[in-house]
Amino acid sequence: MNVLAFIGFGLQLIGLSLWAGGLLYHLAIASPLAIRELGNRVLAADYLSSCLRRFHTWEAICALVNLCGVGFLYVAPVTSFLLWFDVSLVLLMFLVFVAYAGLLMPRIDTLRIELHDAEAYTREVEPAALQSFLTLTTWYHRLMSFNVVISLVLLLVLTGLAMRCASAPEVTGLDASMFGGVMNQWP
Repeated sequence: MNVLAFIGFGLQLIGLSLWAGGLLYHLAIASPLAIRELGNRVLAADYLSSCLRRFHTWEAICALVNLCGVGFLYVAPVTSFLLWFDVSLVLLMFLVFVAYAGLLMPRIDTLRIELHDAEAYTREVEPAALQSFLTLTTWYHRLMSFNVVISLVLLLVLTGLAMRCASAPEVTGLDASMFGGVMNQWP
């Protein structure tokens, strides 16, 4: 296997495992536990939003690591149709991340602060604000869950890509020694 392909697979597996593992932790353990123990979705949102803001930084780093891994696989050069699925899935995961972290999270935080202030000053919480908050948090969790599904599909694509890479015969010659030349002719 080519060194660049090895680096690309390594970067993608590290980035994907940290990203998907963190998403699964927040979806399966942290969110339900916070809601159950705190008893109130607004109080749980206070706790979870501080955790998720820190995790979004890790998600951005994992996205960049995955994109670097795809770049190494492209430069290797990998000539399999699975590479394009890999590229498209990594970009889709990144765009979904931007949607829930960059678009939904600021709106959720604004509503969370508004709801928290209403409770602190013993004012009545506006039903429209509460409904909007619940709707946005539901969409936020759906998009995070969608990213988990994409990461599982991406893991299968990476496995198939690695298997094709391992079974492909090495090509030697003048073209193989040039940067960007053909090192593995994959079907």
